[in-house]
Amino acid sequence: MTDRDSAKTSWWHSTPVLVSAIAGLLTAITGLVVGLHQAGIIGGGASDRSPATVVAPTAAPGTTASPLSLASPAPPDTAAPSGPPLTGPPGRNLLSPQYGGRLVAAPSKAWSSANDDVLAQGTTITFLDAFAIFGFQDDRPATFDRFGILVPKADENPATIEIAAGDALTGPFRPLAKVRILNLYVAANDGWQYFDLPKTTARYVRITTSERPDHGVMGYISELSLDEKPASEKPPGGKS
Repeated sequence: MTDRDSAKTSWWHSTPVLVSAIAGLLTAITGLVVGLHQAGIIGGGASDRSPATVVAPTAAPGTTASPLSLASPAPPDTAAPSGPPLTGPPGRNLLSPQYGGRLVAAPSKAWSSANDDVLAQGTTITFLDAFAIFGFQDDRPATFDRFGILVPKADENPATIEIAAGDALTGPFRPLAKVRILNLYVAANDGWQYFDLPKTTARYVRITTSERPDHGVMGYISELSLDEKPASEKPPGGKS
């Protein structure tokens, strides 16, 4: 082998080593530059970097982020009809035929079971927004301050009853009370439920029923009553 051939062989053997060395140097320089940039020494100071932002969880759409209070009371039932407390026992039932009470007008004759002195379920009637008008003895005005309804069993009575008074069959009628009927048999009063009314004198009374508590539209009105509370039940001064 000549000196010329020996030189060519040495150059080819040393070339890969040189390339590897250069590549290693470039890698080292690149790593140094990246590290200096991240440290803020080159490419902008540390003051140019914004701090991380913490995002608080938000409430779902349509809700509020207020804390849950387990002791919060339920909102009042503003739609519930007002009803006076139950009272008893009854006085003379002014709606009873025994004392001259009579059914004057109603959607059907079935309403006559509401004041026939028969303490039973009576005849099925339609409750929903139905009303009947009752009169008193000799078609004269009567004075009363209490309303009663007999409920011999649950789920067959109207949920509410509105009582109104007037002096002409065609009205006008002035509302006295809208009472919520307990969907229960009140054993203490043999099924009767009584509600205080403003003391009223009128020739006619109009009874308007709602649907049943279970939203059914038909049921029974066993018996109704209107009376004036005995003096022993009235507060001092004789006012009801």
